[in-house]
Amino acid sequence: GPLLRAARAAGAPREPSRVVVARDDAIRAGEAELRTEKLKELLDESVRRLTGARTPRAAWSALFSSDERVTIKVSCLPGARLSTRPELVQAIADGLQSAGVRASHIIVWDRSDRELMRAGFEIRDGQATVRCFGTDHLPRHERYTPRIERAGDVGSLMSRILADRSDAVISVPVLKDHDLSGVSLSMKNFFGAIHNPNKYHDGHCDPYIAQLMTHRYIGDRLRLVVTDGTLAQAQGGPAYAPRFAWHWNGLIVARDPVAADATGRDVIEQRRRELKLPALAKAGRPPTWIETAQELEVGWADEKRIERVEI
Repeated sequence: GPLLRAARAAGAPREPSRVVVARDDAIRAGEAELRTEKLKELLDESVRRLTGARTPRAAWSALFSSDERVTIKVSCLPGARLSTRPELVQAIADGLQSAGVRASHIIVWDRSDRELMRAGFEIRDGQATVRCFGTDHLPRHERYTPRIERAGDVGSLMSRILADRSDAVISVPVLKDHDLSGVSLSMKNFFGAIHNPNKYHDGHCDPYIAQLMTHRYIGDRLRLVVTDGTLAQAQGGPAYAPRFAWHWNGLIVARDPVAADATGRDVIEQRRRELKLPALAKAGRPPTWIETAQELEVGWADEKRIERVEI
């Protein structure tokens, strides 16, 4: 986002965005179990291919500096079956530490401790380890910014994990359908960073998802998207609907959240065709906020400007 806006301001051409689509059925050991090492290998290779670096360590170092505080925004609302997998988050934390980021400078977070625990995460707030807690874990007066932050039509208090403790942010959503916004991916994941997301679901969340991404706490800090498609869902979201969930066994990795979400949308649309379900637009919930985000120069939605690399 900020790179694209800076390029436009300087009169430079906006470069295409690379998105790595990585799939490997070997990451799954069973219905609910993942092979941690295989998943880590898939993630590391995805980040390497994203950056063009020679090694995974060099790739992580190209994205993050050792002195940065990095927060990992996960998606835990639906419960364990359709939330960001802790195994994937551990692999991300390992990658960050390989780049020299201190464990104590990494925070895994979502709205509440309860949602994190329900998704299988352990609440940790020690100084010598990767920390994990919700916004509500903080003292009441420290949970959200004291004043309303504005981004277009969005006016919200923002989590102070994002506002005060993040030099760089990684968005780790789940590849899933949503009954109002069409899909719920990396950009909508930041509805979990504001105190009043219920206000911004009209019009299929358009333009609100896109506008929120332009806020400096998000657009200037979002460094990486890792969409968790180990288990994906094409209908019935955001709650878990086993009839429409499937083991996609993959990741969508990008620096550009718009390109990442356009790619995720296309995966879900393809699955809907396979299930003989109508396209999202015909179902009455088109994810038009993806194109709005391109109009706001958050990133690329146009497939001609997206370089998709498949592993």
